Amino acid sequence: MAKIRVRARTVDMLGRQQIASLPTAISELFKNAHDAYARQVVVDFYRHDHLFVLRDDGLGMTPEEFLDRWLTLGTESKLVENNAVVPPPVDPDQKPRPVLGEKGIGRLAVAMLGPHLLVLTRAKSVSGKNRSRKLSAAFINWDVFQLPAVDLDQIDIPMLETDRGRLPTAEDVRGLVQKSTDNLRQIGKKVPKDELERLIASLKQFDLDPQEVAGFLPDGPRLDGPEGYGTHFIIRPVDEILNADLRSRDDDTASPLQKFLIGFSDTMSSSYTAPIRAEFREHSAEGVVDEKIGPSEFFTPSDFERADHRFTGRFDEHGQFVGKVRIYDEKPSRYVAAWPPGATRETRCGPFEIDFAYMQGAQSESRLDPLQYAELSRKLNLAGGLYIYRDGIRVLPYGTPEFDFLEIEYRRSKGAGYYFFSHRRMFGAIRVTRSHNSALQEKAGREGFRQNGAYRDFKDVLENFLVQLAADFFRPGGTSSEPFVKEKAELSRKEKLRRKREKESKAIRGKLAAKISEFLTDLKAGRPSEDAERIRSEFLQSLETATKSREVSREDAAKLVSSAVRRVNDLRSMYQISRPRGVGLPRELEDGLAACDHEYECLEQSLFGPLQRDMETAATAFLRISPTSDRAHEVLRLTYEAESHVVKTQIDDAAAELREEAACLAQRVETQVSSMLAEVERLLANFVVGLDEIPSDDGSHASGLHHTWESLVVAEIRPRIAQLESLGAEIRSAALTGVPTAAEVNEAIEGELVELRESQVAQFELLQLGLAIGIIQHEFRGCVKGLRASLSKLKRWADTNPQLGTLYGDIRTNFDHLDGYLGLFTPLTRRLYRSKVDISGGEIANFVIELFSERLKRHDINLHVTDEFKAVRMREYPSSVYPCFVNLVDNSIYWLSSRSKKREIRLDVADGDLLVSDSGPGVKLSDADRIFELGFTRKPGGRGMGLYISREILKKIGYELSVAPPMRGEGAQFRIRKLADSEQEQQKT
Repeated sequence: MAKIRVRARTVDMLGRQQIASLPTAISELFKNAHDAYARQVVVDFYRHDHLFVLRDDGLGMTPEEFLDRWLTLGTESKLVENNAVVPPPVDPDQKPRPVLGEKGIGRLAVAMLGPHLLVLTRAKSVSGKNRSRKLSAAFINWDVFQLPAVDLDQIDIPMLETDRGRLPTAEDVRGLVQKSTDNLRQIGKKVPKDELERLIASLKQFDLDPQEVAGFLPDGPRLDGPEGYGTHFIIRPVDEILNADLRSRDDDTASPLQKFLIGFSDTMSSSYTAPIRAEFREHSAEGVVDEKIGPSEFFTPSDFERADHRFTGRFDEHGQFVGKVRIYDEKPSRYVAAWPPGATRETRCGPFEIDFAYMQGAQSESRLDPLQYAELSRKLNLAGGLYIYRDGIRVLPYGTPEFDFLEIEYRRSKGAGYYFFSHRRMFGAIRVTRSHNSALQEKAGREGFRQNGAYRDFKDVLENFLVQLAADFFRPGGTSSEPFVKEKAELSRKEKLRRKREKESKAIRGKLAAKISEFLTDLKAGRPSEDAERIRSEFLQSLETATKSREVSREDAAKLVSSAVRRVNDLRSMYQISRPRGVGLPRELEDGLAACDHEYECLEQSLFGPLQRDMETAATAFLRISPTSDRAHEVLRLTYEAESHVVKTQIDDAAAELREEAACLAQRVETQVSSMLAEVERLLANFVVGLDEIPSDDGSHASGLHHTWESLVVAEIRPRIAQLESLGAEIRSAALTGVPTAAEVNEAIEGELVELRESQVAQFELLQLGLAIGIIQHEFRGCVKGLRASLSKLKRWADTNPQLGTLYGDIRTNFDHLDGYLGLFTPLTRRLYRSKVDISGGEIANFVIELFSERLKRHDINLHVTDEFKAVRMREYPSSVYPCFVNLVDNSIYWLSSRSKKREIRLDVADGDLLVSDSGPGVKLSDADRIFELGFTRKPGGRGMGLYISREILKKIGYELSVAPPMRGEGAQFRIRKLADSEQEQQKT
């Protein structure tokens, strides 16, 4: 048996009692993984099962190393420096790493996480080293180290070894726990009986199967198999405090665990590769995986590129910063900032690097679009701040919102405009090393650096730098503040215009929606017919009155007919909805407008046109005019001459108004152009005057003069030229026929923007569905393994009990059916297919038949697959091809299920294209162009996603999904065609 070579309670005092919190304990284990040359360390926490699994892919340990190093406490790293012991192994495939665990007791932090620990470790093969590849397993009951009057040499740590990476079984674990229980009974004679029994009962709860655990764990380091290596910690039950540490106050803030563990390694720079990647994943009972820390939650190099401002450089041994500063989209400029004390002495902290970015607090002042701004704001709320990294590993607690060690918010509270920076809007890394910054010493409790002279210089250098940056780049009148002040003002101006435009567009869309609603309501109530009948009746009455009172002249007749035409036109105007110009419309309004146009055309054919003809006929009849007589033609001519006069008057008024506007525009343009020309002439004259004042024999001013001229041209003259050119382009586009006007361009862009905003919700829903499929497959796999093991146990009882045997048979049949469905997920899992594979039509058909066999049988549908289809071969991703056929067949089954006639689905080939057809009701002619739109469906309760997704997926891999032109009685036919290379390129563009 292995022996820990220190006193028993000392282990608890050095471990559990020295660690401030669970996140700190996990951080210590991450650091141990770093020292073991792990590239990845992953935590999977199953809340519902009280199970905590930490895995790394480090060098692992041989059985001898596990005994001599992990179960031996001491300041090993310091002894190594004195060559007192054999140094720990290193990975020759990686750069040497500085040791983070200096005292050799960080591993005891694991006791903080839970009372029972199963350690699994297996050594990695290292070139030139003869390392055993046996897997070592040890069970540790941390509670025993808290017992009074127990010597450490009385405590046994049960271990076992396996060959070829075989994971211990559930029986093996029970054996280890039993040995620990026996040892507890031996040494617990002085422990009260109730307490002893409680500890023993707690041990019995540690009942798990490492092989089963490995089966349901997601991607990450593994020990089994020929290549497995690293160290795993399995803890159960986990301390309840972990649940609290994982909960945040709201969705926008980080939990205590995230604050401590996020950004464990430096992944912010594209030029620097972090030595290790740390992840923490929480699994719910429903199978939802919540990534608490990981690459997607922390800042990436692309975030630095997108941010509004960026500052990167190095502080030398005198505290002077030399680097580059980028303000908005300006080209990065060289910047030097001195530290005043550095003029007479070197810093006590040593040289170090900094790279941080900043995002404006208001979206209207940021160069990011709303989606990017929202995404980066979420990250800032979660993990914003300046992090300190020593040799690529985070120094705690720098970076957490509560630890503003540079007092940025304190200075901002004294004057936000003066000091500019906010701790909540910045993110980045301060990089130090052990070799250059050894005087910066970490406290034992991972509470930052000791506040010695080196730390004071370090802090003072950074504070001075931030104050100088604010003064030079962000205060009005600063030496380099012009780009920021101008761009901020321009962004604010554009934001005001955007809001004004959005407000106007919203009002127009609201009026249009009200008109559409009113039109459809009036149509449903039959008001157009009522209005038409009223107009007809009133007109006939006016005709009768006119003919009774006196004889009607030709001019009077023309006026009566003209009045009839005008009244019908007025009625048309009441029910004709015009599309507003220059405003983009959402899909709902587009559809509503199209419906109104369709209904209006029907009204024109069935109501308005006949009404006008009836009124003209009635007028000629009342006036006793024969429709074929010359007088009838003369009346009609006079009638439309009167109408022409009205139209001409309208167009003349519009033309006069336009000329007046053009004259005013010309005046404004002339005034603006004259003002610009005068200003430029003044600037040039001042420059020439400056030339005259330079002595002719003084050649030292040449370079400075050239710089002045360049500044004048760049800052003053070129912007005015660009402004005039832009104004001219707008005037030309408005004057040229065939060229889209600004309003038309704006309408198109705004319409696309509205459509994109609408589709975001649907796209997010699709993403959630995709994630759900992955989770279902993962959880099914774990559940099925557990069910399979339980059924094996149940069978032994069923074999001796006939009644139970019948029940077992029913359960087994349904389980096999469920297990078969699990296999259907395999082709749909994209991650299993990093490259394309050969797929046959027969494989597609078998997949579809197996998936839908029950529904096909239930609805008496024949799925016919031709030999030509079975013989098809393609090299594609199964996750892109299979779901499309699943969707098409699923749709066919739905529409066939209610048919009383022949029910058949056919998979065939024609002209090299794949066909999916059925004998159902087919696609309506009016729907043929819309069925692939996102959200369009004729299924009750349908989402309108299937055909849209299928078409988009196939398009990405070079195929086109289309529907054949609807033919009465022919059902629906969908065609999948391989696009030529030229067609694929055209689609991309």
